[in-house]
Amino acid sequence: MGGRINHWANKLRQFDRRHIHIPPIFLPPVLFVGLLVALWTWKCTMMVVFQNRIIYMPGLPPTARWQRIADYAKQCRGIEWREERTKAADGTDLGMAVATVHLRAGPDAGRPVARVYILYFQG
Repeated sequence: MGGRINHWANKLRQFDRRHIHIPPIFLPPVLFVGLLVALWTWKCTMMVVFQNRIIYMPGLPPTARWQRIADYAKQCRGIEWREERTKAADGTDLGMAVATVHLRAGPDAGRPVARVYILYFQG
């Protein structure tokens, strides 16, 4: 009876053994490559899941949502900025910053010489 138990115990030990044998010298590179593949897979998955947040980044720059052109009027010296809003053909609300450049010296000082329109697309 003891012989049969030993026989089955030996059979179970065979199934317990690892079938892939990696020499100890190759273990660090194999683990490193496995970690790299796992991290790359995680990164790609997160890029797919959060692609709208990555592409459009609604919160960047961090203070953009509450800054106004009027807050920087003193720093603009000679350039008068104003904000205008318009609707696109599809109904999207667009904001524009319109600049008027004034001459600084000469007989026509203070007269507007150019208008600059900046249309900034967040995405």
